[in-house]
Parts: sequence; structure tokens; C-alpha cells
Amino acid sequence: MKKAKKSAPKAKTSKEVKATGKKAGKELTPIQKAQLARAANKASGKKSKKKVKKPGHVFKAPEGTKPFFVRTLLAYGKDGLFTDMKAVRIKGNAKNPDAKTVDLAMWDPDTHRKMAIRFAGASFVRNEAKRLPGGTMVQALFRIAISRDTGAIKVGLKEVKVKVNEKKAKLLEKKDPMYRAIRKPVKFMAAAFTKIKDFPSAADLKALLKAKEAE
Repeated sequence: MKKAKKSAPKAKTSKEVKATGKKAGKELTPIQKAQLARAANKASGKKSKKKVKKPGHVFKAPEGTKPFFVRTLLAYGKDGLFTDMKAVRIKGNAKNPDAKTVDLAMWDPDTHRKMAIRFAGASFVRNEAKRLPGGTMVQALFRIAISRDTGAIKVGLKEVKVKVNEKKAKLLEKKDPMYRAIRKPVKFMAAAFTKIKDFPSAADLKALLKAKEAE
């Protein structure tokens, strides 16, 4: 005699899946509940809608602006909040020790002020435990890229070194929580460079140096 074929188990309906979740709801973890919800949607043929991100505002640099680097020295007070910033614009390769530089506070105070506002806003956290350690000094290198086609500004964080309470400076990895804290204002930083001045000429640099020496 031929053996009777075993029938395949029927897939649970969405109502049965939901009922299972309700019975064991008190004992399930949030992850398990999410898994049950996905299973219910799959059984009913529903597809979860993917959120479409709206394109952000495009900030453009003045015509003729070429990509450049900015090295910042950020100071944080005893309470872990931003207190001061020094920013130097670099012409050419940031790794070149002989590359020409200019102090943004002296040459382009408007851009310097806009950058400082963004660092101050990003560092403010009500929970003191989530702030940077008191007395932190941060050296960060940024590359400001300019699209050839559209002139759109894109700011990238290239390097972060941190010094806490006079200790030796430490190069941070991207996964480090302190690195992420410094990276926060980057997505808002493009707007700070919409009116960036051209790099000063040799004559302008000499005039700046004389003014600085006269102080």
C-alpha cells in the first residue's frame, strides 16, 4: 500500500499571528514584538512603506571658489560646553608643512563667526553626562569641497585630535563617541561658507601680519 502523503503545514493567517503576539505580549521583548509585526504584515501581503528623505537645501559657494581645508582648534569649558575657536584656512594640501595659511578671525570674521555658532549649538546637551569632558581641546581638520557643476558646498571631517586636561593629544577613530560629538555640526556647516572670501593675496597677507604685530 502507498503511504499517504503528509500535507504541508498551513501558513498562519495575519489574525493568527496577531493573536499569538497578544497572548505572549507580556513576555515578549520589543525586538520579538517587532518580528511578530513584520510576520503579520508578510502574512497579510502588506509591505512596509519606506520613508523618502526630502532633499535638504543646497548651499552654494561664491563663484570661482576652489576646494580648501580649514583646521580648527576648539576649546570646551569645565562644563563641557564650547567656549572658543581658532580657525585657519589652508591653501593647497593640508599635509604640506609649507602650505600658505590665514587666520579666519582676522581675514574673514563673518565666516569665522558662522562656524563658531554651529560648534556652540552642536555642543549644547542638557544632560551633562553626554557632554565632552571639561577642559577638552580639539584639533579638527575639515575639507570644504565645491561642486564644479553646481557650486554646491560639501563639508567633510578628515581628522580629529583631542587633548583633555593637558594630557598628550590623541588621534580619534570614527567610532569614538567623542569623534561623533565633534562631527555633529558638520551637516550644518555648509551654510557657514556661502560668503567665504577668496584666499588673500601676498600683499594682503603682509598687511595682516603687520596688523597682528602692531597689536
